[in-house]
Amino acid sequence: MWLVLLEVSVISFAWSYDPNYNFLFLQVIWVIGVSMFLLGLLVRTSYKFIFVLGLLFVFGHNFFDFIEAADDFKPTFLWDLFHHGNFSVYKLWGNHSVVLFYPIIPWFGLMMMGYCAGIFFTSKYTKEQRAKILHE
Repeated sequence: MWLVLLEVSVISFAWSYDPNYNFLFLQVIWVIGVSMFLLGLLVRTSYKFIFVLGLLFVFGHNFFDFIEAADDFKPTFLWDLFHHGNFSVYKLWGNHSVVLFYPIIPWFGLMMMGYCAGIFFTSKYTKEQRAKILHE
Protein backbone atom coordinates (compact mmCIF):
# COMPACT_ATOMS: atom_id res chain seq x y z
CA MET A 1 0.00 0.00 0.00
CA TRP A 2 3.09 2.21 0.23
CA LEU A 3 3.16 2.34 -3.55
CA VAL A 4 -0.45 3.56 -3.65
CA LEU A 5 0.38 6.27 -1.11
CA LEU A 6 3.47 7.22 -3.12
CA GLU A 7 1.40 7.46 -6.31
CA VAL A 8 -1.33 9.69 -4.89
CA SER A 9 1.05 11.94 -2.97
CA VAL A 10 4.49 12.30 -4.54
CA ILE A 11 3.74 11.28 -8.14
CA SER A 12 0.45 13.20 -8.35
CA PHE A 13 2.20 16.30 -7.04
CA ALA A 14 5.10 15.80 -9.46
CA TRP A 15 2.68 15.69 -12.40
CA SER A 16 0.57 18.66 -11.35
CA TYR A 17 2.68 20.82 -9.00
CA ASP A 18 -0.61 21.41 -7.20
CA PRO A 19 -0.30 21.40 -3.38
CA ASN A 20 -4.12 21.14 -3.15
CA TYR A 21 -4.06 17.82 -5.03
CA ASN A 22 -6.98 18.77 -7.27
CA PHE A 23 -5.97 15.90 -9.56
CA LEU A 24 -4.92 12.50 -8.27
CA PHE A 25 -3.17 10.48 -10.94
CA LEU A 26 -3.60 6.71 -10.69
CA GLN A 27 -0.92 5.39 -12.99
CA VAL A 28 1.21 2.25 -13.03
CA ILE A 29 2.70 2.59 -9.53
CA TRP A 30 -0.68 2.50 -7.78
CA VAL A 31 -1.91 -0.50 -9.75
CA ILE A 32 1.30 -2.41 -9.01
CA GLY A 33 0.83 -1.56 -5.33
CA VAL A 34 -2.78 -2.76 -5.31
CA SER A 35 -1.78 -5.89 -7.23
CA MET A 36 1.00 -6.66 -4.76
CA PHE A 37 -1.42 -6.21 -1.86
CA LEU A 38 -3.97 -8.54 -3.46
CA LEU A 39 -1.28 -11.06 -4.36
CA GLY A 40 -0.15 -10.96 -0.74
CA LEU A 41 -3.63 -12.14 0.22
CA LEU A 42 -3.41 -15.02 -2.27
CA VAL A 43 0.09 -16.38 -1.62
CA ARG A 44 -1.20 -18.75 1.05
CA THR A 45 -3.50 -20.38 -1.50
CA SER A 46 -2.27 -22.95 -3.96
CA TYR A 47 0.14 -22.13 -6.76
CA LYS A 48 -2.27 -23.70 -9.26
CA PHE A 49 -5.12 -21.46 -8.09
CA ILE A 50 -3.01 -18.33 -8.58
CA PHE A 51 -1.83 -19.57 -11.97
CA VAL A 52 -5.34 -20.34 -13.24
CA LEU A 53 -6.74 -17.07 -11.89
CA GLY A 54 -3.87 -15.17 -13.52
CA LEU A 55 -4.50 -16.89 -16.84
CA LEU A 56 -8.20 -16.13 -16.56
CA PHE A 57 -7.57 -12.45 -15.84
CA VAL A 58 -4.98 -12.01 -18.59
CA PHE A 59 -6.62 -14.00 -21.38
CA GLY A 60 -10.24 -13.43 -20.34
CA HIS A 61 -9.96 -9.68 -19.89
CA ASN A 62 -10.86 -8.76 -23.47
CA PHE A 63 -13.87 -11.06 -23.40
CA PHE A 64 -15.77 -8.21 -21.73
CA ASP A 65 -14.95 -5.70 -24.45
CA PHE A 66 -18.25 -6.51 -26.16
CA ILE A 67 -19.94 -4.55 -23.34
CA GLU A 68 -18.10 -1.41 -24.44
CA ALA A 69 -19.14 -1.97 -28.05
CA ALA A 70 -22.81 -1.38 -27.23
CA ASP A 71 -24.13 1.93 -28.57
CA ASP A 72 -25.62 2.94 -25.22
CA PHE A 73 -22.55 2.00 -23.13
CA LYS A 74 -21.44 4.65 -20.68
CA PRO A 75 -18.37 3.71 -18.63
CA THR A 76 -18.59 4.12 -14.89
CA PHE A 77 -15.87 4.69 -12.34
CA LEU A 78 -15.89 1.02 -11.32
CA TRP A 79 -15.75 -0.16 -14.93
CA ASP A 80 -12.71 1.97 -15.61
CA LEU A 81 -11.14 1.11 -12.25
CA PHE A 82 -11.33 -2.63 -12.83
CA HIS A 83 -11.44 -3.10 -16.59
CA HIS A 84 -10.48 -0.22 -18.84
CA GLY A 85 -8.65 2.76 -17.30
CA ASN A 86 -8.38 4.77 -20.52
CA PHE A 87 -7.18 8.06 -18.99
CA SER A 88 -10.64 8.63 -17.55
CA VAL A 89 -11.28 11.61 -15.27
CA TYR A 90 -13.77 11.28 -12.41
CA LYS A 91 -14.84 13.96 -9.99
CA LEU A 92 -14.25 13.04 -6.34
CA TRP A 93 -15.47 16.07 -4.37
CA GLY A 94 -15.32 19.83 -4.84
CA ASN A 95 -12.45 20.64 -7.19
CA HIS A 96 -10.80 17.25 -6.68
CA SER A 97 -10.73 14.64 -9.42
CA VAL A 98 -9.00 11.35 -10.07
CA VAL A 99 -7.47 10.34 -13.39
CA LEU A 100 -7.43 6.58 -14.02
CA PHE A 101 -4.64 5.44 -16.30
CA TYR A 102 -4.42 1.71 -15.59
CA PRO A 103 -7.15 -0.75 -14.51
CA ILE A 104 -6.71 -3.32 -11.75
CA ILE A 105 -7.83 -6.62 -13.32
CA PRO A 106 -5.36 -6.96 -16.22
CA TRP A 107 -2.43 -5.72 -14.14
CA PHE A 108 -3.30 -8.03 -11.27
CA GLY A 109 -3.42 -10.90 -13.77
CA LEU A 110 0.06 -10.00 -15.01
CA MET A 111 1.36 -9.83 -11.45
CA MET A 112 -0.05 -13.30 -10.72
CA MET A 113 1.56 -14.69 -13.88
CA GLY A 114 4.89 -13.11 -12.93
CA TYR A 115 4.64 -14.60 -9.46
CA CYS A 116 3.97 -18.02 -10.97
CA ALA A 117 6.91 -17.66 -13.37
CA GLY A 118 9.12 -17.36 -10.29
CA ILE A 119 8.93 -21.14 -9.83
CA PHE A 120 11.39 -21.52 -12.72
CA PHE A 121 14.02 -19.74 -10.61
CA THR A 122 13.78 -22.08 -7.62
CA SER A 123 15.87 -25.15 -6.90
CA LYS A 124 13.22 -27.30 -8.63
CA TYR A 125 14.78 -26.36 -11.98
CA THR A 126 18.40 -26.44 -13.03
CA LYS A 127 19.90 -23.67 -15.07
CA GLU A 128 19.75 -25.86 -18.16
CA GLN A 129 16.10 -26.81 -17.61
CA ARG A 130 15.17 -23.16 -17.05
CA ALA A 131 16.99 -22.09 -20.22
CA LYS A 132 15.27 -24.79 -22.25
CA ILE A 133 11.79 -23.90 -20.95
CA LEU A 134 12.14 -20.13 -21.22
CA HIS A 135 13.97 -20.00 -24.53
CA GLU A 136 11.83 -22.43 -26.48
